[in-house]
Amino acid sequence: MRKALLLITSLLILCLPLLAQEQRELSTPLAKQFPAKELNLELRFSAELQRLYFQVNAIADKASVDESALVGFFLPEAARIQAMQIDNKPIRFRIYRNLTFSPPLEDESILADDSPVRYCVIPMDNYSQFPDQVEIRIDYFLDMPAFEANAFGQECTSLSPELFWYPRNLSQGTDISLKLITTPYFRLSLGEALIPCKDHDYRREHITKFRDNPNKPLSLTITKE
Repeated sequence: MRKALLLITSLLILCLPLLAQEQRELSTPLAKQFPAKELNLELRFSAELQRLYFQVNAIADKASVDESALVGFFLPEAARIQAMQIDNKPIRFRIYRNLTFSPPLEDESILADDSPVRYCVIPMDNYSQFPDQVEIRIDYFLDMPAFEANAFGQECTSLSPELFWYPRNLSQGTDISLKLITTPYFRLSLGEALIPCKDHDYRREHITKFRDNPNKPLSLTITKE
């Protein structure tokens, strides 16, 4: 009897860490991507620094934002985030990996430690004070790859969609407005489409709108004329 009691006690001691871990996992909130119905992307390319600067404005209805979830965006691991705001008020974001998403992600490899993508969670502490239209602004920059000759001998630099150069939503489509400012003699392509441009003194503006398809993300290519 005494041996049986000791055995049961030992088993309970061994199981306690597992039970505690299970409780922690059960208490971890689900992750949900920010349900932006609109994304406004303003980009500026610095040829001297070989950098692409981003100002992202994401807009969503407050009613569609789940305050109990880990709400956030997928952004490139290499992105240098300079600022993040909710309705013009600065916020501090957190980085998470290995989360459980709702709805589930089709490809969870982007959550791996060696993924080129990270999930940035925005705080919901002041959710009750959010307006009916929640607007989040993110400022960051990416170092662009060196220019290389393509099959037509043109010098170009590109960002693949797998790098999440813009904060794609993997669960829903999003209407995107994009403006890129460069110096003259550069052209912008999204996927296979060459984007129209207008020259203003010493700058060139490339402006377009498109519907982002989670299953068909777009690459970005800047080409020297």
